[in-house]
Amino acid sequence: MLLSEIDIEGQWGLALIADADATDALPDFGETNVTATRSSIVIAVIHPQEGTAHVTVSLDDGVREQHHVYSGELDVASGSLVLCTADFAIRAEAPVEPGTYRCDVYTDRISNAERVSVVIADAR
Repeated sequence: MLLSEIDIEGQWGLALIADADATDALPDFGETNVTATRSSIVIAVIHPQEGTAHVTVSLDDGVREQHHVYSGELDVASGSLVLCTADFAIRAEAPVEPGTYRCDVYTDRISNAERVSVVIADAR
């Protein structure tokens, strides 16, 4: 079930998926295009000067792009999941049951992704 989707057309080329009440500081990207904390995930996508990135968040199913780039858990204690650009200029919010979710991120390319699918499922 599709929960949320946005097109990234901002200045940063970053997609943020997080609990609406998340306040934890994000670690550096290091060698990957994904960085995460317990309550947020940031994905580097194609820079807006080079194109637009389409990002979807689905519950339990959904399109899975070619490359599986991240697997982990995401705490959504507030019951509200936010998908947005780094500057919050483009933002979508979806209600979910409060709890911990298994989270997998798929992209069409290893770097400079134009299509990103985030699939969450109850971690229990």
